[in-house]
Amino acid sequence: TRTRALASMGGKNKKKNVIIPYRSSNLTRLLRESFERDSARLCVIATVAPNATDTEHSMETLRFVSQLVGSEKKIQEGPPREVVSIVAEMKKVEVAPKAYSHEQLCAFLKKKKINAALPKRIDGKALMKMSSAQIRSHMKISESLSDIIFNALRKENDRVTKLQRAERLRVSQARKAGSGHA
Repeated sequence: TRTRALASMGGKNKKKNVIIPYRSSNLTRLLRESFERDSARLCVIATVAPNATDTEHSMETLRFVSQLVGSEKKIQEGPPREVVSIVAEMKKVEVAPKAYSHEQLCAFLKKKKINAALPKRIDGKALMKMSSAQIRSHMKISESLSDIIFNALRKENDRVTKLQRAERLRVSQARKAGSGHA
């Protein structure tokens, strides 16, 4: 209903005698005077999404807006393009401790020469959420050892996060240079 009412204001349909169903919608009732006055103006703001998954919705939005504007040109879809995620272009970067499996976490502790028995149910995500006191309680270890584990995980997480950011920046700059925007 709103679509028909709004579309009747633009382009080709404006010259025809179109019956606008004002009673069908509160919006058309509110805008009735705007539809009937010749001097009325309509401002339409349309948003489209940059994601490839939203292409169909974006095209429908653009088609609708072109009807309102009365554009004689049809909106045409170009040939499909392969969308490559920035993640796919990134070099293999180390995994952050919060993504460690139980086995990876055990290997990390061993590499850091930290001798502590890690309960089977604890992985990197769970351990990264814990405070030093919670680590001490779950692992039944001393306060100094829980502090060492806590700080080692945070330090490793910061190191890997910096590497990931640097790699994302590198890929982004390479893309810009490749497209001539640099």
